[in-house]
Amino acid sequence: MVEGEDGRFHMFASRWPKKYPFFQGYRAASEVVRASADRADGPYHFEEVVLSARGSAFWDGRMTHNPQILRRGNEYLLFYIGDTYEVGIPSPEEMFALNAEPGGSGKGLPWKSVFRIGMARARSVFGPWRRPNTPILAADLAGWDKRGVTNPLPCLTPEGGSSSTTGAMARSVWPRPMARRAPSCAGATSRSWT
Repeated sequence: MVEGEDGRFHMFASRWPKKYPFFQGYRAASEVVRASADRADGPYHFEEVVLSARGSAFWDGRMTHNPQILRRGNEYLLFYIGDTYEVGIPSPEEMFALNAEPGGSGKGLPWKSVFRIGMARARSVFGPWRRPNTPILAADLAGWDKRGVTNPLPCLTPEGGSSSTTGAMARSVWPRPMARRAPSCAGATSRSWT
């Protein structure tokens, strides 16, 4: 959530159709949306789709998810994860079948899923959003994070720069216990963007 240039509060979130299962449905049809409110604690009202599917030729062409918004000076930075795949979008029935596997893992997904992180930019909270044609952070397909980088936690530095810590998915180390402390960029491994 961010306070916009209009003095109102704008929440960026992800959504996907109810016809898909909750846990795996985002992988097939998530999109980033914006809602606004007069007060930080709401109530929020839907305004628009901000980042939607744009085709399998793009790294984020099939889904955008888990947005995080920051305002740096006169610019808004919208971090998100994205994914693409060559096969068609699976039906809700296919997704429910995958969700019914032990643990609902979706390991039998009909595509190779490799999440990446993008950062769209705009001079206004209302857009237009300049969406990158390449991710700002991609997995090393030969490395430990070969299944993807996910869930950006962007932070503004005191000097006005930005950095982000992320999660990553790897067969040999995931799932792992999550830290039970508040997120912080202090001392974390990070990458900066200008």
